Amino acid sequence: MSNRKRRLYPSLTREFMNHAVNSDRSDSDDSIDSSSSLSCLAEKHNCRSINDGRRHRSSSRHCRSREHSTSESFSGEETSRLVPDRSRTVSCADYLDLVRFDQHWIVTAVCLCVFGGLVLIACRGYILNYAVRLWTEQRYSYSGQKINDRFLELQSRFPAQTARTWSVLKVAVKAMLRDYPLCRQPSVVLAIYGDGARRTSYCLTLEVAEMVSDLVYPRLPASTINCSQYDHLSASTLRLLLDKRLKAALTSSSAVVIEDIANLTGDAIRILHPYCDTNDAPFKPRLIIMTCFCGQAPLDTENMEVDREADECLEALCASKLIAKDITMALISRISSNAINVVAEATDPC
Repeated sequence: MSNRKRRLYPSLTREFMNHAVNSDRSDSDDSIDSSSSLSCLAEKHNCRSINDGRRHRSSSRHCRSREHSTSESFSGEETSRLVPDRSRTVSCADYLDLVRFDQHWIVTAVCLCVFGGLVLIACRGYILNYAVRLWTEQRYSYSGQKINDRFLELQSRFPAQTARTWSVLKVAVKAMLRDYPLCRQPSVVLAIYGDGARRTSYCLTLEVAEMVSDLVYPRLPASTINCSQYDHLSASTLRLLLDKRLKAALTSSSAVVIEDIANLTGDAIRILHPYCDTNDAPFKPRLIIMTCFCGQAPLDTENMEVDREADECLEALCASKLIAKDITMALISRISSNAINVVAEATDPC
């Protein structure tokens, strides 16, 4: 608008300016109102989110306080079981994780136990044999010196006996004790004697049997069977009685002395065959010592032909009992494998 018009129409100009200013103000107010409304909406949204967060935190605190109060209401034993760590509060999810962890460990332990049991069952024979053999070796190494000491003591008490007699006795005793109780055959000794040596034969064989029994089972003494006490019995009765006595003696003791087998009948002598068998003997880790009188004349004191004399003595005995030749040979092979000649001592050794 020109200056002239402003001078001519001052009121109109003033009104126009006021209207322009008012319109500008209204526009600015509208923009301010819109911006303020937007800011107000944003503030409301923020306030709502803040309130929601506060409610969530308050509800979480309320839940935790309820869990804490519930855990405190349990007894001491249940709390220690459910909550391993007392320094913190365990939630339900944590407790379930702990239970699952414990279940995994329990299942693993059960599987390991089952696997170990199967291994032991599969290897039980090897483990048992190894343990028994180890125990036997330790026991034999411990008793080996005892055997030598006992034999030295016996040699001092029976000085008339020859070196071969002591050698045969040591071999028979050590063969039994070395693999005991895994020995697969009995140790059989035949002690033959002549006139005047019966007492010495009885004392010597009994001392050896007592030594073996003391090394194996100290509380069980050796057993003795005196065949001369059954002369009045019939052949069938003597056979049954001898079989019964042998089973009882070998069951309760590790060493047995059978005295004077020459007084047995033919049927009773044949009973000795299975008990002295090297393969199928019913009582394998045992020491069986038999004594037999072999003639009036003194035997070879040098023990150069003891085996031959023992075989001849048994052949004559079986022939007198009317035992067949084949049975006689089988019986001799089992009885006289370890034969010794007992010489009479000058003094009574018992």
